[in-house]
Amino acid sequence: MAIFDNQYKLKGIIIGLRYGPLFSIESKLGEIIDGIIYDQNLIFGNDYFSSVLGVGNERELINEKTKNKIRLSHQDIILFYNIADTEKESSIHQIIDGYQNLLSGVLKNAGLNKILRIGHISQYEVLSPEITTSYLASMAEKAIDGTDEFWVRFVKKLKTPQKKGINDYDNVIQTIMHPENKNILKIEIDYQTYFIPPLESTLQLKFKEFITSVKNYNENQFNEWLNKYNGRTND
Repeated sequence: MAIFDNQYKLKGIIIGLRYGPLFSIESKLGEIIDGIIYDQNLIFGNDYFSSVLGVGNERELINEKTKNKIRLSHQDIILFYNIADTEKESSIHQIIDGYQNLLSGVLKNAGLNKILRIGHISQYEVLSPEITTSYLASMAEKAIDGTDEFWVRFVKKLKTPQKKGINDYDNVIQTIMHPENKNILKIEIDYQTYFIPPLESTLQLKFKEFITSVKNYNENQFNEWLNKYNGRTND
C-alpha cells in the first residue's frame, strides 16, 4: 500500500519481536545497544539515536528530533517509526531493511531464541471525507446516543498452510478510532505471525515473507474494506 494517496496517509509503523521471556538478555542489553549504534551494516547509528534511556529492565534508544525509537527488554524488541508528511517510500523500505539486519546481525549474535511471534502495525489516517462520513454514519446507527468517540476492534485468525509438527498461524487485529470532536478516522492494522513451536534463532525467521504478507493484506483485504465506504472497487 502506498504511503499516501487521496484516501489515506500512513502515519507510522511499529515492528516488534516477542521472545522468551529471556532474563539472560538483560545482561546483554549494553552489548545489543552498542551493536545497534556502531554496526555499520545498520541504517541506525550514533548520529541517529541521540539518547539512551533505561527504566528497570527496559532500554530505549531515541531520536529526539523524530521521536523514533527502539525499545528493548527481556521479552521483546520494538521499533517505533513515525512517518513525516514529506517521507519518501524508499526511506520506509530502508527502515524495514534495517530491522531485518538487526535480527540477522546483532540479535543473532546475542543468542536470541525462543521466538514466539513477530508483529507489524500500520498506522493510517483516513483523508477521504466521503469514507469518513460514510463510516461514521454507519457506526452512528449502532452507537449509543450521544457518543463522542469510539474504538472498534476486529480480530481475525488467518488460514495458514501447515507442516507436520508446526502450528504457526497469522493473526490480524484491525482497530478503527474516531477521536472526540474530530471528523477523522484513524486505523491500525496489527499483522502478527505466531510461531508454534517457538523459533530457536532469528535466522529461522522469514522476515521478507512476513513483510510481503503484511503488504498483501494491507493492499487487498484492507483496501477492499476501506473502498466499500465510498463505492470504489479495488484497483
